[in-house]
Amino acid sequence: MEVYSQELYLALIKRSADIQLHRPTAPLIGKPSLLQIIKFSWRATEAIWRHRKSVDILLVGDVLLTPLSLVAKLICGTHLKVVAAAHGNDVYFAQNLSVKGLVYRLGISSFRRHVDLLIANSLDIESAAGRLGFSPTTKIPLGTTVPAGTGPNRIAEPAVLFAGRLNKCKGLAWFVNEVLPKLPTHIRLIVAGPEWDESELDAVLSSHRTEYLGAVTRQELDDLRKRVIATVMPNLPASLSGQNEGFGLAALESAAIGVPVVASRLGGLAEAVVEGITGFLVEPTNADAFAKKIREIARWTPDERMNFAARAIQEIEQRFTWDRVAREYLSRFEALSANSGGESIGRSC
Repeated sequence: MEVYSQELYLALIKRSADIQLHRPTAPLIGKPSLLQIIKFSWRATEAIWRHRKSVDILLVGDVLLTPLSLVAKLICGTHLKVVAAAHGNDVYFAQNLSVKGLVYRLGISSFRRHVDLLIANSLDIESAAGRLGFSPTTKIPLGTTVPAGTGPNRIAEPAVLFAGRLNKCKGLAWFVNEVLPKLPTHIRLIVAGPEWDESELDAVLSSHRTEYLGAVTRQELDDLRKRVIATVMPNLPASLSGQNEGFGLAALESAAIGVPVVASRLGGLAEAVVEGITGFLVEPTNADAFAKKIREIARWTPDERMNFAARAIQEIEQRFTWDRVAREYLSRFEALSANSGGESIGRSC
């Protein structure tokens, strides 16, 4: 979500100078605490108040923040249109059967009618948001940026990379226990990302074939991707983990470097991976299929590796840019403005 917010903002201001961004004063690593959420919401309310006379559209970057839709309309008036972006966890958690999940669902349900449009990253998220009662909804897939002078190393290290939060739905512990033993012993697993689930980290640390780096910068992550034979996204089905992958931005980021991703065919991953061009989809929890595809990639010649990279980067540049995302967002904003009787968008926040 942090990448989405920053990159979408930068793409929007290239097309419309009248955009205001409000974000946490310091980056949030891991799960935000209740106090952090309250502080951010209070500062966001102050920002809405400052711009109350000129804001026409408010985009809240997470369904968790939908209570701001009521606050904003009380401050700015009913002419204000509120758009909420949905990413995955922010809607999937409402399906959790725990007390926290129930409270969250009730809270979101209380404010959803003040949201004029929900924009989901994938069909799976859009469907989940619809079940929560959001309407109307639409889908706009995410984008990524192809780094300058990008491309993988011609010769790859005998390693695969997992990049992302260490929570159960992403299947990291399952991969360590079920897939890694089926790979040649010289192939290692590099893990980069913050801990969310202690059992996932325990599985990583228990294997002598894994290297855990913790949270890393985007540049460090790009450098890691260039080195390895492939990145892996072995997400588990919702029936085992409680939720699907919302979209899978890491799949686009890997392809933008020219490195294949091997991912589970489920949720938003099925939309983020272009089969055979940016990566490969295999059936979730099929350890043999994951291991087989990784072994195939490990046998690529340097020329095969570079040819794949060229096709993957071209696909990203054509279909998955942030400029395309910004165009689609602005199109939805214009439609909301037209439906409310306005001639054009004045300012969005």
